[in-house]
Amino acid sequence: MKKTTKILLTTSLLFTACQDIKEKNSEPTVVKEIHQKQPFSKDFYRCEKERGETTIGIASCLEEEFNREDKKLNLTYKKAKATIQPFRIES
Repeated sequence: MKKTTKILLTTSLLFTACQDIKEKNSEPTVVKEIHQKQPFSKDFYRCEKERGETTIGIASCLEEEFNREDKKLNLTYKKAKATIQPFRIES
């Protein structure tokens, strides 16, 4: 591919991406998809609304979400480990 073609292709892709972001009341497509799938708990989204959508606010909400999910993971691990015969568990 010629250098000029690469530059034109890259420029058009960037322009299209910037247009999506510039539209009023519009979020980038990736952000819309994340919010539609709601990969976080209801508590996270409630926290996000309460603390505003600032970097510090979202970071603190993410930290709380991480701690909640870590507790769930640890509980699930303990339950799973309890079902394993003791001689099969590595020290």
